[in-house]
Amino acid sequence: MFEEHMTNSVIWSHIGNEFPKDFPISFVRMFPAILGVATIPATYYFVVSCGFSHFAATVSSLLVTFDNGLIVQCRILTSDSFQQCMLLIALCFANRNSLFGFALSFLCIGAVISTNTSLYYVWFMISYLALKRSTFYFADTNTSLEKCLIRGVLCISTSVIPILVYIFTIATHVSLLPSSGPHDNILSSSFQSSLLGNIHETNVTFGSFTYLHTTDETSLYVPCYLRSVFPLHSTSHNNNVSNFGEPNIMCNTFKDEQSIWQIIHPVNWNIETTVKDKDIVYLQHEKSKHYLTTHNVAAPVSINKQQVTSCVNNTQLFEYEWQVILDENGPWINEISKVRFLHVKTQTFLTSTEKYLPNGVNKESEVACEEASLQNTACSTKWNSEVLHNFRGETRSKTFGLWQKIMEFHRKSLQVNSDSTVAHTFSSELVGWPLAQSNIAYWYNANINAQIHFVGNVVGWVGGVVSILFVLIFCFLNCVLRRRRICYTTEDYWEKILFQSLFLLSAWVMHLLVLYVEEASFIYEYAPAVVFTYVLQGVAFDVLHLHCGWFAYIIACLYTTAVIKCYWSLRSITFGFPLTSESLNNLFWWSSWEFLAV
Repeated sequence: MFEEHMTNSVIWSHIGNEFPKDFPISFVRMFPAILGVATIPATYYFVVSCGFSHFAATVSSLLVTFDNGLIVQCRILTSDSFQQCMLLIALCFANRNSLFGFALSFLCIGAVISTNTSLYYVWFMISYLALKRSTFYFADTNTSLEKCLIRGVLCISTSVIPILVYIFTIATHVSLLPSSGPHDNILSSSFQSSLLGNIHETNVTFGSFTYLHTTDETSLYVPCYLRSVFPLHSTSHNNNVSNFGEPNIMCNTFKDEQSIWQIIHPVNWNIETTVKDKDIVYLQHEKSKHYLTTHNVAAPVSINKQQVTSCVNNTQLFEYEWQVILDENGPWINEISKVRFLHVKTQTFLTSTEKYLPNGVNKESEVACEEASLQNTACSTKWNSEVLHNFRGETRSKTFGLWQKIMEFHRKSLQVNSDSTVAHTFSSELVGWPLAQSNIAYWYNANINAQIHFVGNVVGWVGGVVSILFVLIFCFLNCVLRRRRICYTTEDYWEKILFQSLFLLSAWVMHLLVLYVEEASFIYEYAPAVVFTYVLQGVAFDVLHLHCGWFAYIIACLYTTAVIKCYWSLRSITFGFPLTSESLNNLFWWSSWEFLAV
């Protein structure tokens, strides 16, 4: 029953759809909820493993407990609570300074980067810890050769173990989810053909519906998909004017319903044979039912080339004839064969000039026709096919290996990130994140006027910024005083404070830098950095306790009371309690917060 619901596209097609009554929602939410609760003792143990007092660990764990944003993240179906819990457990094992501890730490790090690759900086930081502590063994002349070899294996495992866990996670994901989904068109045709329930074929046949895109030998080449859209780009070149009133042919880096073409036999439209080298075909646009053709008119941008357009004229079908020219004699093989299209009437080749159209909104490239001999293949553009369906021929699934899937996962992720030039509706600037000046709406029920938002505990988040400044000032002053042989702390405690503070500050800064380079960032991605600030606040209170004694307990009680009060005031948008207009207005701790009108 659970597998049936997870593969039901109706449930997952739109955010906000109601789950069926027999859906095991409690079971699904149990996993992130348990890990969210486990984050609290993991925080406590991490502070203790760093060598600080139980008082500091208690303060840090209380701050994690009453953070509204962290509570929301462990109440919904996300992997955030898993990432934060595994991150803290990995750091706890790393602080044990043992081979077994580092091995478990790298296993946890592999699990973390398998769900969120932006946390790879923690992998580098723990690797630095392992390498730094191993250097003491290598430098010590009393260390046996056996221990040096074991430490050398540890240094190698810093890279091997997380990568193996990452590959194992993707392999498990692919094996457990082998079926086709609603967004398969993002993937290549070869990838789609390996999914269950997706119709693909090896050979391209007459009647096939396919995407046509340019191809190149280089691995970093981004394909450009042939498409036909309205409106047209009318451009004048002296006496030759581009056709106006016909669909404009262009190509773009993405594919959609405007990029689907049907390959039709020029004589028998119901024929089921495979397309071979030197065959004549019609290229019909699936949505507009227009045929691809070219005229002796200048292209919109390249004056020395012919314009490519599409139109319908059943009395002059010979104008739509294209000859398929393959690199090798034989059948047209989907995703493999490189094809050139020769227009029979004008003897010109279909090509992409890689020049942007003047009025393009999505960086559309010009498609034109140019003269070229069959011997001079460099003058023409080679095309490749991604067949969608063949309703008449026999279908056959193609094999697509695990390594190919992993490479395509990363290639598509990089391509999507590079193509996203418009900021997301719910994204926000990083400047206000440390002070919790942004929020995101997760859920809204208009019937009872209830809503759930990711919003941080303002007192706790502002306290994190204050603790960062406090630790920096404390470390700076102590460095200056110790240079003058004025010491207020022991050497061991000072080294511990300095190293752990710089480690946590580096993790906080690197997390912000990783989010800064992304095109669109969301405030909930700041949650792991918040945990680091809560640990730093525990470190700050430990320093206060060392210098101020019992006065630090009073400050800690007052501060945690303010944090709990802030949590209580925001509980209605944390748990989705009904709201009135007056109660909603009382929730604005920052004027930059945006709530849904009641």
